[in-house]
Amino acid sequence: MNIRQAEQTTQSRTAPTEQGKLHPRFFVVSLTDEQAGVRHGCWIDGNQPVHAMQAEISAMLQRSEQPEASGWAIREYDGFEGLRAEQDDVLRQVAEAARGIAKFGEIFAVLVEHLGGLGRVDEAHRLLDTCYGGAHHSIGAYAEAYFGYFYNELYQLPSVLRESIDFERVGAKLLEAREIYTLDAGGQLHVFARELPTAHMPTA
Repeated sequence: MNIRQAEQTTQSRTAPTEQGKLHPRFFVVSLTDEQAGVRHGCWIDGNQPVHAMQAEISAMLQRSEQPEASGWAIREYDGFEGLRAEQDDVLRQVAEAARGIAKFGEIFAVLVEHLGGLGRVDEAHRLLDTCYGGAHHSIGAYAEAYFGYFYNELYQLPSVLRESIDFERVGAKLLEAREIYTLDAGGQLHVFARELPTAHMPTA
């Protein structure tokens, strides 16, 4: 299943929050009606169990004026940040994508696109739960947060010494060593560890 990516401050170590929460939904049409030249369908909340989606689709088909209406297809998306489904496991993967977008916001869609498509939606959930290092205004802000958390002594240094540390360079070294990678979303730099350590940074 392919997806297509939509569009893509102060230092923060928090996980994505429900601020500006998105409400993904999609429009399903009856293929029988469509073949008859009639547009018959309904909007469905994507952030709900698959069985609930299936029930709404069945009810939509039953409301059709075409005899024995059957078959359906998604024709429009709203709030999915550009993600598009194109294969059989559509409802489960759309549901998981909607859940991720509603919970994490735009970064979830960007991460899914980075991983290669809706077929990797479960991996995107795992990475945000285990390897996410927060949203930051720069790689230097991330490096300072990272080392400040794991090495409390950093904050015991006199401010004149702490401020002399080139955290931008430290962050660049982490990128160069491939210990982390970054994705841009919502005007911020989102950092992911290639292993697990970043997951242990506190999140709110």
